[in-house]
Amino acid sequence: AIGIAIMGIGIYALIQYNSLPAFNDSTLKGGTAVAVAAGCIIVVIAGLGCWSAWTGNTCVLLLYTIILAAITIIEIVAGVIGYVYRDSVRGYAGQFINRIMDDYGKGHNSTIKTVDSVQQTFHCCGALTIASWYNSSFAHGKPFVPDSCCITMVKNCGKQGNITNIYKTGCLAKFIDFSKRNLLAIGGVCIAIALLQ
Repeated sequence: AIGIAIMGIGIYALIQYNSLPAFNDSTLKGGTAVAVAAGCIIVVIAGLGCWSAWTGNTCVLLLYTIILAAITIIEIVAGVIGYVYRDSVRGYAGQFINRIMDDYGKGHNSTIKTVDSVQQTFHCCGALTIASWYNSSFAHGKPFVPDSCCITMVKNCGKQGNITNIYKTGCLAKFIDFSKRNLLAIGGVCIAIALLQ
């Protein structure tokens, strides 16, 4: 069941990321592909364990035990790596957000919906600050931000210059905090699962 769940989450993430025009980065695609592959491998290994226990084949049962031991080691390493590299999210996230902001200005509907949702959910605006939008393909050097940056969102509120109605914090800082919390949780779960096995 865990393998099917991991595979499903990977497929869902791949579908969601592919709806964004900015999603052409092999790191993100690789991460979702790894989740799908890991889910498939877990399903096959679980099937191997069930089959070996059912038939009483000791050679296959030994192979199953060795594979589980290897997976346990890999999970511990993955948990440690997730914890160690949680700070490197900043540079990568900044590049990704800048590409998405560029796509926003080009009028890609899926990107517009995603960015608007992120800015409203995280109560943020732009990559580093609201000024991140000014030189984007959205504002073309003018002090304009998308309406989703507005605390009270009404049509064209981002083009009115009312700075008191605009979120001040950049989305990169909010996204990094969110990612660090999640990477820490993922690392902890990997280590906990490995110890339980």
